[in-house]
Amino acid sequence: DWWSDDLCRSEWRRPDGVDAGMVWYPRSPAETVLAFPKNAKLRFHDMWGKPAVVRSLGDGRYSLKVGDEPVYYAGARMCNVRTCGSQQASFSQESTQNK
Repeated sequence: DWWSDDLCRSEWRRPDGVDAGMVWYPRSPAETVLAFPKNAKLRFHDMWGKPAVVRSLGDGRYSLKVGDEPVYYAGARMCNVRTCGSQQASFSQESTQNK
């Protein structure tokens, strides 16, 4: 389990061997960029199992809106500076509160 700047994350390995996790904010939704290994084949879904709206930014980065309802992902663990080399951060955020 991990959190930073109010972004919370939990990751695990499923019984079928696939890495998975979830992210959420304990506050209003914010546009968020998550980083994963570049060649990971990821699937994102909401807490009801419906596909999440995610935009690929390339180089293993994905933009999505994260709020108090978790967004789940499967296919890789999220990167950080230690696990993804030159990628500088595992996430960035832009509040959508005032938009």
